[in-house]
Amino acid sequence: MENISVFRGERLVLDRVGFTLDAGDALLLTGPNGAGKSTLLRVLAGLRKPEGGHVLWSGVDTLADRSQHAGRVAYLGHQDALKLGLTLRENLTLAARSGGGDPDSCMKSLNILGLADLPARMLSAGQKRRAALARVLLAQAPLW
Repeated sequence: MENISVFRGERLVLDRVGFTLDAGDALLLTGPNGAGKSTLLRVLAGLRKPEGGHVLWSGVDTLADRSQHAGRVAYLGHQDALKLGLTLRENLTLAARSGGGDPDSCMKSLNILGLADLPARMLSAGQKRRAALARVLLAQAPLW
């Protein structure tokens, strides 16, 4: 990531932000509300184009092939992205189609397997968040 700059309206939210991560590295973003943490993550995921700078993957600008970059990223934003009328298992089975992971294994690892046949609308907020994390696991993407 090189010199990323992003405006929200008239306000400069990110000003020439840059860093490098290698395979297996993690980055912890902290800061007050409105500091640009979610904006930075959306830029990294390819969901928002920066006004300046480049997001690079192995030296290649991710904007050169957005669909290829989308396949490398599993993004979990503020919304859980669950279909409330479907069961937990049905939601995760749909998610597994693109990544190929095993929904039951993911539910077991996140201690929600016992909820598999409940409609997503019946889950608590914490259970929905774990379900959303299961979707990230099922994507089997190299970048979360």
